Amino acid sequence: MHKLVIVAGALAGSLFAQTTQVIPADFATTEAGSSTAWPFGLGSACRIQYLYGAGETGLNAPVTIRSLNLRANGGAANVAKNNIDLEISLSTTSVTVGTASTTFANNHGPNLTVAYVRKMTSVQATMATTPGQYTGPLMLDVPFPYDPAAGNLLIDYDIASQPAGTWTHDTPFTTAGTHTAVGTSCGGLSASSTGGVLGGSLTLSMSGGVANNPAVLLVGTTVLPTPVPVPGSPGCFLYQDFPVTIPMPLSATGAASLPLSVPPLSFYRGAVILSQWGAANASLGIETTQTRQSTLASWVVLRVHNTSSNTSPTGTVQNYVGIVTELGL
Repeated sequence: MHKLVIVAGALAGSLFAQTTQVIPADFATTEAGSSTAWPFGLGSACRIQYLYGAGETGLNAPVTIRSLNLRANGGAANVAKNNIDLEISLSTTSVTVGTASTTFANNHGPNLTVAYVRKMTSVQATMATTPGQYTGPLMLDVPFPYDPAAGNLLIDYDIASQPAGTWTHDTPFTTAGTHTAVGTSCGGLSASSTGGVLGGSLTLSMSGGVANNPAVLLVGTTVLPTPVPVPGSPGCFLYQDFPVTIPMPLSATGAASLPLSVPPLSFYRGAVILSQWGAANASLGIETTQTRQSTLASWVVLRVHNTSSNTSPTGTVQNYVGIVTELGL
């Protein structure tokens, strides 16, 4: 009988055991690198929506979210806060980076659920560790079923009041890809590249050419092991492959620019785009720029925030910011 009780107790405990998933999933065991005071580090009413692209959740099958646990910024020693008048809603949404509305209601999907019914809430103190410690799990009153195949996850924090005092959250915050030069240009031409965030644009540009002359943008993914000389143009080289070529006339100032849309999909994070320009000079010979190597970056996360009111229907959209949160499943 004693063994039976032990076995039964173990089985019952397993029914209530939770698995967890950190979102964005890339930061499960590493620091996100930036911080924010929103929502629990303010001293005022606020409403903060955080959106996580489905690809950032690390989930590949439907789950039921039973709790939320917000991570402190690495190295932050936060003091516990009590009497936070909090309600949390969740939904599955088609909204993503670049399409979020300043109107809170427009960002939610049709399965909007008040999952954490309004109540006075406390978040615990944290020690200065890296990665940071957590608020303590906020158990949902209504567990939320989430299917990453159906859309992105939106978590909406509605705080009617909270006492003064800081509480810093761990968050990624990336606003551009990385860009480096490969090789050198010739004939006074110069190439540049900017942007490169997921859900934003990557802009490829050149300058220093002859006004209104023809030019071509070469786009590829592989740096050549040995630069290839351009025939008839001493000192000019090709530095990359170019499966894509885009003819573009130069402007009256001898410049050209092409913005490319980057899909808001985590699959593309870390992808490398190479770009090099060729342009006709005054003698109709071909001169070339250096190659630009652009690495796409950022996480498909965003927030819509109003840090002074929880009753206003609108806030401000800020892309590429999303607090690190542990989902209890």
